[in-house]
Parts: sequence; C-alpha cells; structure tokens
Amino acid sequence: MCEFESAETTIVNHAGAASDVPIEISSDHARQGEMAVNTLHVLSFGLAGAILGNVIVLLFISWS
Repeated sequence: MCEFESAETTIVNHAGAASDVPIEISSDHARQGEMAVNTLHVLSFGLAGAILGNVIVLLFISWS
C-alpha cells in the first residue's frame, strides 16, 4: 500500500479505490479555452496541403 498526502493532492492506493470514488472535474479545470482563428487556418491549410501533395504524387506516379 502506498499513501501520499499533500495540500493539493491525496493519493491512496488500495483494492477497489477506482470504483468507490467517482471522478469529478470542475468546469474551470475542464475548460480548454476558445479555439483561435489562427488554429483553424493552420489546420485547413495543412489539410489542403496534404491532399494536394497526395494528388501530385499520384499524378506523377500514374504518368511515369
């Protein structure tokens, strides 16, 4: 058995501990924030670039 206690965290390992205590996360800790417009641009240009790159490779292989 291992027990560790601090001001913020309490960890107790024993049989059945995971099924006895439900996991609850407050909305402040679960929230990751808003997705920035820059992130959407990077994802869309990356996806378009990957598709275009695969099409170019496919055309190059089929015409060779």
